[in-house]
Amino acid sequence: MNFRTSVGHRLFLLVACQTAIAALLVLTAMRATSQLRSHYRHMYDFQLLSIAATADAMKEAATLETGARSPELEAFYRRYRADWETASGTAPDAIRFRKDLIDAGESDMARLESEVLADFKRSLQSGDAQNIREDLAALYTVNVKYADFENQNAMKRIANGRAWLLTIGIAGVAVTLFLGLHVRRAIAPRIRRLVTSVGRFQEFGKHERICDTGKDDIAVLANALDAGFSAIETREHDREKFLSIAAHELKTPLTSIQGYASLLVTHPPPVSDIYRALEIINRQSWRLSRLIEALFLALRARSGALRFEPSPFNMSELVRRVLREMEPFLSKRTFSSRIEENVSILGDEALLEHALWSLLTCASAYSPENTSVQVAFYAVQHCATLTVDISGSDVSLPEVQELFMPFRSVEYETGRGIRSAIGLYLCREIVRVHNGSLLVQQVSEERPEFVMELPA
Repeated sequence: MNFRTSVGHRLFLLVACQTAIAALLVLTAMRATSQLRSHYRHMYDFQLLSIAATADAMKEAATLETGARSPELEAFYRRYRADWETASGTAPDAIRFRKDLIDAGESDMARLESEVLADFKRSLQSGDAQNIREDLAALYTVNVKYADFENQNAMKRIANGRAWLLTIGIAGVAVTLFLGLHVRRAIAPRIRRLVTSVGRFQEFGKHERICDTGKDDIAVLANALDAGFSAIETREHDREKFLSIAAHELKTPLTSIQGYASLLVTHPPPVSDIYRALEIINRQSWRLSRLIEALFLALRARSGALRFEPSPFNMSELVRRVLREMEPFLSKRTFSSRIEENVSILGDEALLEHALWSLLTCASAYSPENTSVQVAFYAVQHCATLTVDISGSDVSLPEVQELFMPFRSVEYETGRGIRSAIGLYLCREIVRVHNGSLLVQQVSEERPEFVMELPA
């Protein structure tokens, strides 16, 4: 089974990936900015301030005389040891900077600082002004080297951060491009097939199955289009068949009428033949009228504008009359009826007459030759029920049920051997406007029957 991730999941994955990449870029940029801010704060608090304080101490030492003590220089020494010493300082900045020096292999600078501070302490204790000035100059040089090292280290971290941002950006663009191409490759060809199929159907009216066997949204759409186009194509075929049958149905009685009328005009026959010709003309005219009226009713039923004019009438008598009138039009078939007397309903007698003609004609079309169609009509608890047995036929229940669809029909043979066709769509619509029901049910394995129920 071919399984495809849904289009929604693909697009969600693409958007999620883009969002994750954007979030990662933002976090990386924030981290780089935070590190940069930390470096510059460290350079200011740990290097620049120590350089400035050392410079001030050098000014103070410039006027110092040998043997004299300077409280300012002693205070500078204590502050330097507490805040700025790298070699043995315990402040967080000192510990971090000392680690950077060790990692970079520059631990000699810290050792030099330690030696200078020790010598500076001895010079302060002895009051040797010249050594104090030399020690402060050496300490100043060490701190300048510290500042230069920290600046280079900061530049490296900035370059690394920039490289990380560039790497993440390039990787993000590559991943997004890959996912985008993957989504496009998975979607675009199938969309083009759908568009091509729709275009061909619009242009030629022919449907070629798309046959998308996936389980995603596009496959669902493709299968829906397949089903829809197939239904439209089938409906169009049925409509063309219906129009062909309708044209044939109208042409047959019209040809008979025209032929006998022309015979009467051009070659006056004997009186006995005149009556026969007039009888045929009358019967075919009546049939033609019924066909035209049935077509109009079917069109009104399709548009939902079926005119319904109810009035009380004897339904039992209508069933008998229709059975009696149908006998001349059927070939080698008869009806065997059981009709309950005086069952009256409220309905449109003309519409129900059309419905009975259609229903009984279909039943006779399905019944074998030289067999009787069993018809029963009775009323039970305010419900008038007509059952028409079509036993003995080899037709399946689904085939009969298809007759209730528009433009579906079954062929039958009239009394003179002429092939004709009839459907049950109009019949069902007529029963429906009477608030009744019409269905076909399987009474036994070889005995389907029509059941029409109307309020009585």
